[in-house]
Amino acid sequence: MKKTGGQDGGDRVLLVYAFLPEGTDGRAMSRAAWRMAVDMAATEYNISPEVLTRAEGPHGKPFFSGCPEIRFNISHSGCCIACAFAGGDVGLDVQVRTGRTTDKVARRIFDEESYAAYLASEDREDFFYTRWVRLESRLKRTGEGFSVPLDRVALDGCFSFPTLREGYYAAVNTAGPHTIVLREMDGADIPVPSQDQ
Repeated sequence: MKKTGGQDGGDRVLLVYAFLPEGTDGRAMSRAAWRMAVDMAATEYNISPEVLTRAEGPHGKPFFSGCPEIRFNISHSGCCIACAFAGGDVGLDVQVRTGRTTDKVARRIFDEESYAAYLASEDREDFFYTRWVRLESRLKRTGEGFSVPLDRVALDGCFSFPTLREGYYAAVNTAGPHTIVLREMDGADIPVPSQDQ
């Protein structure tokens, strides 16, 4: 494990991630990320995986119905799956840089000040993804999801931006200061459950 980014002290955030084979479809990625979260929670909290059944909050934030006190969040993009565990609410977002134009989406989701900074940026795509993972990790921490207008979201709490792999952007959001402990797993060791598992 290695520590990275974030504010010194405060909450410990365990960020576990893996890269699955290229071409793994989105639904399989989602199932693998969930399975990894269950396996890591069982290991970290020394509890049976059978009690870690999936439930969701009003806007889709996942939690373990048998252990709602375990605070975690999951994300996947490209061929990366990730889960974060913390002592309090935590939001995590991972995005792969696609090379596609981001202008239309940026105009729709950024407030006026952020959009002006985006337009002035030398690398608009980098600006876009850095801002996007920050925004989405904040929404995932609070459980609001996309129920609020994105250009009006207060980017509160404490953020860190761990480097997982070149071309990938990641953000972790907690209410207070945190230290991230990164743990990369070998994607070959991550089972990709079938749809009925």
